[in-house]
Amino acid sequence: MYTLVFTRTYERAEKKFWGKYPELVERYKKILELLELEPTHPTLKLHGLGGNLEGVYAVHLTHSYRITLSFVKPKTQKKAKSKNQVEDEAENKEDKTEGDIVLLYIGSHDEVYR
Repeated sequence: MYTLVFTRTYERAEKKFWGKYPELVERYKKILELLELEPTHPTLKLHGLGGNLEGVYAVHLTHSYRITLSFVKPKTQKKAKSKNQVEDEAENKEDKTEGDIVLLYIGSHDEVYR
């Protein structure tokens, strides 16, 4: 089982998202539960991103909305950084374990991939 790590950036985006789309709260809860249990489950449509977001992954909340995340790698490997990870990395570094999934951003397709 994985542990979800909610960064400050993610929590701010999440709060803003719920203000706009309260009808997605139940689906969101189910997605997070499944992500903790089995992040590669086909329902999540987990996929890696490229370009500036190399090393970051995304799952589908709906067809239009995504959650971006990263997996904590063993300390012997370098971890790719996205623009959202930089500010949050220092505050969470001591608390992470290999089984952690760091939630980076939630929003529309265009918002999370910029």
